[in-house]
Amino acid sequence: PTPCVESSFYSPLAKNSKLWRITCDGKEKIWTGGDNNLIRQIDRRGSTLKTIDTKGNALALSVSSKQELVFFVGWETTKAHRYDGNDITTFLEVSHWYLRGLCHTAEGNILVSMRSKNFSQSRVIQISGKTVALFTKILTINYARKRKLTILFLFTKILTKYLRVKSVVTLRQF
Repeated sequence: PTPCVESSFYSPLAKNSKLWRITCDGKEKIWTGGDNNLIRQIDRRGSTLKTIDTKGNALALSVSSKQELVFFVGWETTKAHRYDGNDITTFLEVSHWYLRGLCHTAEGNILVSMRSKNFSQSRVIQISGKTVALFTKILTINYARKRKLTILFLFTKILTKYLRVKSVVTLRQF
């Protein structure tokens, strides 16, 4: 099937700014993050509804079914944050890992992928509830013993089990 455009949003970013991340907040609003140290919630007309000064570039954004935004800032970060509409709080802080991605599961839990600071391992954890104490390690990959195909298979398994994704398309670069 040919892809079609369901809706378009206007970006409030300046001409020389780059849009790096977006996530939907219902049908009428999205959150955006770029290279300007701000996360913005905008409506369909491009009007800014909320602005969060992140003191760094947001590299991951996700919104729960309760419209709670989670994000992290910068590639060498060890902290993930939660924005409830009023306040920003840190909900995850790790010591020997850099955060690489995050998303919400169909059940409302948060999956966070991370890489060890020495780049020898990657890990995915699932966080349940409001506290960091309630997390389970889903997957750890030791790069010395695994190949890329195995890593792809395991992440595909995570997508289908925890996010209820029906199919996964991968692109290979030749």
